[in-house]
Amino acid sequence: MYTYKTDYLIIGGGILGTTAAYLLSKIGKEVILVEKDFIGSGSTGLSAGTILCIGNGKIEDYNYNMKTKDLIIELKNKGFSSDYLESGALQIGLNLNEKDFLEKQYNYLINNNHNQISFIDSNSEIKKLEPNLNNNVLAAIYSPLSCHVNPMKLAKSFSDASLENGSIIFENTKAIDINLNKDKTFTTNFNNNLEIISDSILITTGFGLNNFKNIKLPKINYIKGQIWKTEKKPLGYLNNIIFTSGSYLFWNSNNTNPSYCTHQNNKQLIDHAYGKQNLDGTIIFGGDRIPMKSVNYTEDLKSLNRNKNYVSTFLPNLYSDEFWTGIMPFSNDGKPICKQLYPNLWFIGGFGPNGIMQGPGFIHNWIKNKLKLKLN
Repeated sequence: MYTYKTDYLIIGGGILGTTAAYLLSKIGKEVILVEKDFIGSGSTGLSAGTILCIGNGKIEDYNYNMKTKDLIIELKNKGFSSDYLESGALQIGLNLNEKDFLEKQYNYLINNNHNQISFIDSNSEIKKLEPNLNNNVLAAIYSPLSCHVNPMKLAKSFSDASLENGSIIFENTKAIDINLNKDKTFTTNFNNNLEIISDSILITTGFGLNNFKNIKLPKINYIKGQIWKTEKKPLGYLNNIIFTSGSYLFWNSNNTNPSYCTHQNNKQLIDHAYGKQNLDGTIIFGGDRIPMKSVNYTEDLKSLNRNKNYVSTFLPNLYSDEFWTGIMPFSNDGKPICKQLYPNLWFIGGFGPNGIMQGPGFIHNWIKNKLKLKLN
């Protein structure tokens, strides 16, 4: 049996766990991170990596996005690459109802002091920013500070930076049980004859972790998302991240279970799309959010083709040559879960499609305000 002692044990090597490891190790805390597969191998690595940035204001979720961007730039300045690109983003409206929704959303955001945005209701002005969009785009909210990353590289960058700060990381190592000791520390047993004694534990797993004998974890829903990728296009073919607004208009007045899904009971309710151009020239788009009873990575080709057809209504002439499925960890209400299970034992997860966007900023805020630790 190999025994380690540490201040903080982090179970889960996705974007949440690696961010926590980096931030805690940066202020001198002893950290051990354990991942059952490899860093970024779960929902993190299969995501699109888009980050909507509209300035700091009164709405906390958008402030998390801005802090995420700050942390990415901090890593970049330290020499850790995540393929970061400040591309800007366009939230587009394809009909009069969507145009009206975007204008109301713009005014709402401005009134809440998120002012790094502009509302554009001219197709010709939109096409100056994104020439390959067609005439179906009637309006857009433009956010020039928005950015995107390679999510796998970002998780690895946080991981590598935490290693540089003195963290210990175990991959291909699965947690088996957690026990509370008489001195209020924890002993966590793993495969590979490993046990770790820690003062605190942060569980940041998306999936694949059963309830322990003494600990019941919050419910996480399995939501299938699908992404398709094109052949390489010249850089600049798609300048901005693209988000469609019709789905948000629908979710604004219709409930799904879990919240913000495109399907219910295997029936499609609404089209949804987001996309970006990678640094290698390929373009990716996705949008489906399909509730599943268990983890299922089988691609739904009918659904993928429907998504491609929807994208072609505003950005034609894209042809896919690859696609993949990711399983997103959704909470019931669409809000992140941050639950204290025991003193000094926390579960954080359920970010759904917003893990890369909100996760690092959320973790920063949690360490600062819940753990009361001073961050640099």
